[in-house]
Order: sequence, then structure tokens, then C-alpha cells
Amino acid sequence: MSTPLPGLRLATGYQPGARAAHARCGNTRLYELLAAREVEADVDGRSRKITVHSTRRYLARRLATCAGE
Repeated sequence: MSTPLPGLRLATGYQPGARAAHARCGNTRLYELLAAREVEADVDGRSRKITVHSTRRYLARRLATCAGE
């Protein structure tokens, strides 16, 4: 198996609408999470991609918080 070149990233991000559906929240809430740095996004020009890992970490934190109540 070959390794990617340094600086080359595999497709690990999705458009905000797709991530909002995955996180079961609306676009407005997703942009609020971005502003609060709860989730991360890569920006390339005008294109913003929400990283898969950041939404998984966010959902894991939410589940841990709910389980602790």
C-alpha cells in the first residue's frame, strides 16, 4: 500500500449541508459550531469542507455528555 505524498490529503471532508444532516442539526447550528470551534473545516478558496474526524469527535463528546447526565 502506498503512502500519500506529504501535504496531500485524502477526501476527508464534506460540504456543510451534508455534515449538518449527518450531525442531525441544521446549517445555522453547524455554522454556530464552526464559529465556536466545536467542529473544524478546511477552506480552499470559497469552498468549505467540514472534516469527518471533527464531526465524529463532536458527536462523541455530545454522547459522553448525555451519558454522564
